[in-house]
Amino acid sequence: QSIGKKGQGSLKRIEHAARPASAGLRAVNRASQGAAHGLSGLGRQVPAIEGLARVLGTTAIVTGLVRISTSSLRAAKDFQASMKRVKAATRATDAQMTQLEQKARAAGATTSFRASEAADAIEMLAKNGLRYQQIVDGALDSTLTLAAALGAELAPAADLTTDLMAQFGLQASDMAEIVDLVTGAALNSKFGFDDLRLAIGQAGGVAGSFGVEIGDFLTALAATSSAFSSGQDAGTSFKNFLQRLTPQGAQARAVMERLGLEFFDTAGNMKSLVEISEELREAVSGLSEEARNEALVRIFGTDAVRTAILLAERGADGIREIGAAVREVKAADQAAVRLQGLEGALKELASAWEALQLTAADEGGLDVAESAVRRLTDAIRFLNEN
Repeated sequence: QSIGKKGQGSLKRIEHAARPASAGLRAVNRASQGAAHGLSGLGRQVPAIEGLARVLGTTAIVTGLVRISTSSLRAAKDFQASMKRVKAATRATDAQMTQLEQKARAAGATTSFRASEAADAIEMLAKNGLRYQQIVDGALDSTLTLAAALGAELAPAADLTTDLMAQFGLQASDMAEIVDLVTGAALNSKFGFDDLRLAIGQAGGVAGSFGVEIGDFLTALAATSSAFSSGQDAGTSFKNFLQRLTPQGAQARAVMERLGLEFFDTAGNMKSLVEISEELREAVSGLSEEARNEALVRIFGTDAVRTAILLAERGADGIREIGAAVREVKAADQAAVRLQGLEGALKELASAWEALQLTAADEGGLDVAESAVRRLTDAIRFLNEN
């Protein structure tokens, strides 16, 4: 009742735009008007219900519940629940919660993600150790960009970025670079987001502890992906490859010495991925395939040998080329490309529609519904007790 002339005008314009497909909507409208009329008159017609109506405040409740769409209330309820979880995870003050809610709503109004999805991402970032200020200063935006660039869900994207931060000792300020590198690795390999996430989950911790630079790590996954059926398989192989750069037993040491392989410098630091790949290429370049495979199996084992063979075939030049391709990708550009076309437009429409539902609920709908439910609960308890 309080929409006003501008709101009514907007609704009329929407109705006019939807007129070609509005037969069903008109039927729903007539049904809702009939329901409102019937509910309004029910208390006057049945004395027993008239008494209950006085307890529940029927006029206000019926008017509010009938005129506010069920979907708006559901959207508002879900978003409210998400933000309650955010408050529990972040322990933010009321002022900070207001800012976090504004960030989530802005994501819902301007991106392909709904506000409730953005709230779930905030919760995940907080659970993974990020502070309130880090989230609002860019961590949420980077997560949104990664998920949009690779067609991923927000919560797994938040998980992946924070995992990489922990594995490679990076800060929240590095998240934009992390997102670009992950997107570049996905676009330059056979792996999509899920496979890449599994590969990182298997090998990221070992790579970070061994001093591998994050760009080299993601380049290695991209360069060797063609040899594996899944990201988990690729990550396991690369992890074992790293562990066997130090010879595992006398037989492996003897083969490495014969081939002149030394993967650590004089200070004991592991060489770069480019240097290791080139050493492998040079060491096996004069061998037959059988001799090459036998030597590499003795050094790296049957699992990690696939990674070793691919890196040897690439050599320094191949790794540099893939590394450059990975590093030149910008996740924001890929996200923009994905929003082109009908599918992207529909995603943006869904997010904008939820934003409108939340705005409608802000006009008192959620409060009216909560009040109605609480009054109904009190009334039922009263009837039960008496």
